[in-house]
This record gives sequence, structure tokens and C-alpha cells, in this order.
Amino acid sequence: MLRLNRAIRAALDPRNPPGILADRPHRPLTGETVLDTATDGMGEVVGYLLRPLGPGEPWAADPDDIRRPERDRLIRARMARLDLDRRTHPPSSALVSAPPRGLGRG
Repeated sequence: MLRLNRAIRAALDPRNPPGILADRPHRPLTGETVLDTATDGMGEVVGYLLRPLGPGEPWAADPDDIRRPERDRLIRARMARLDLDRRTHPPSSALVSAPPRGLGRG
């Protein structure tokens, strides 16, 4: 839940209003989520490649085709990534706490 709150706060940052920089080339930092306008795919910057937010192989993108995604699309992509993470990595039963023995209702 904490990751979700951070993702939403980052997407709603007033210093990055939607649509202002979406039409200009963007030089992203490693780990930033960007839009590749040539493929209409969103990915996370890893070195000189973009790693898809969902399943798939990383791809090389032309730096002139990299844009900041619009706020709504960024939130949807991050939510989809969190949902995928939850489905593919369910919580371990060892991490789920059970009530202590002997303290049941009685």
C-alpha cells in the first residue's frame, strides 16, 4: 500500500503538471517510467533500454521518441504493474501472522 501511495503522489506532483512536457523529448533518469511514442509502449528506463511495466522483453528506444507520459496514463500503468506484482508474487503463508495459541475466544 505504501508503494501505491508513493506512486500516486509522484504522479500527482504539482511541479509536473500534465500535458506541459508531454509533447517534448525527455531525457529520463534510470528507473523513471516513460512513454516510447514510436511503439506507444510504456517502460522503465534501465541503462539504454526500456523495460516493460508488464511481461515482455526490454527494447531499445530512440531518445527523440521518449516522452513523459500523461498523468492518467502513468497512474494506470503503475496500478497495472502493482496488480501484476500482487498476482505473480502472492504473500508467503509464512509471513501471514496467526493469532497466538491459547489466546482464542473462550
